[in-house]
Amino acid sequence: MLKYTDVDFRKLTGFHKSQLSQIAKALKIPNNVANFALTPDESFFIFLVRLRNGCNYSALSGLCNREISTISKVVSFLTCYLYHIVKPKLAVTSATWLPDRLTDIDRALVEANKSIEDPKVVAFIGGTHMKIARPYNNTQHGYGVAPNAVYSGHKRTHILKYQAVTTPDGICVDLAGPSVGSQYDSFMFMYSGLYDKLNGLKFDNEQYKVYGGPAYRSSDVLVVGYKGQMLTQDEKKQNKIMATSRVSVEWFFGAVKNNFCIFNSSGVRGCGAYFLIATFLTNIKHCLEGSQASKYFQVVPPTLEEYMDEINFPKFFDDVLIDPAGSGCIYSMQQKNIVFDHLSDLRTIHTGLST
Repeated sequence: MLKYTDVDFRKLTGFHKSQLSQIAKALKIPNNVANFALTPDESFFIFLVRLRNGCNYSALSGLCNREISTISKVVSFLTCYLYHIVKPKLAVTSATWLPDRLTDIDRALVEANKSIEDPKVVAFIGGTHMKIARPYNNTQHGYGVAPNAVYSGHKRTHILKYQAVTTPDGICVDLAGPSVGSQYDSFMFMYSGLYDKLNGLKFDNEQYKVYGGPAYRSSDVLVVGYKGQMLTQDEKKQNKIMATSRVSVEWFFGAVKNNFCIFNSSGVRGCGAYFLIATFLTNIKHCLEGSQASKYFQVVPPTLEEYMDEINFPKFFDDVLIDPAGSGCIYSMQQKNIVFDHLSDLRTIHTGLST
């Protein structure tokens, strides 16, 4: 790790050396991960290079100057560790910094003519998909998924779907998924529990809302554009303003995929867990450096300290992680795999599919 200049280091990880140390400390990455003599910075470096470049363990061994067996165990351990942190954090209800900023976000959008005043829109919702290899069917053992479940007739390939809610400061405040490729965006919204979570977007008893595309239905927490062919000029103008602003969701998904090239090739094992972690790390990057959305909307993102506030860190000892919520996670030296107690977590790690 020390042999790389800061320029090369950033190419390999997406972060500067000083930023990596700051993030590793904030994430409380343990010393001697998987019982190897590794500093938190080096362990995190190995994991970031894996996500950033998508290279196999043999190539990682050369880049990180470590044995393949070490690389494999470190990546598996940190995937498990970070997944437990990330999954509950990527929810609107965990965005502790957001309620006090709702009024300022709404005002900034309206004054910049990038939103309309009445609905009080403070975030945007959209979906994306990740290509995967044809999954193996091992459902009789409690994990795996039938290939036709994740096949998208529209995309003509096997995919996993995600749904994100992003704010104008470039932060993804909620990520639902992965879901099977055969389902629609409206289905994801209905079964993700997002409606109940969005009811918490209140400040001084004022309900703030998110804006979605035509795939969604309008409600007391979700605004969609006017539909029909007989629209007034004002309605057309409002649709154009909001549709332009909603593209910021696509900017975020683009940032995730550009920052972490592991998703550019299909067949990556652990894609479900990796995408959640990559989304979380992209949020951190935007907190430190800003983003296309924050510059476009002129809304400053939260600081790293604000974003990391009230994270529940798993307790760990050697190769055993115990989640505070009660979902145990064990790294198995024999199976060289990650095994979760709960079926939903097991399916997410192995196949990228949530129940």
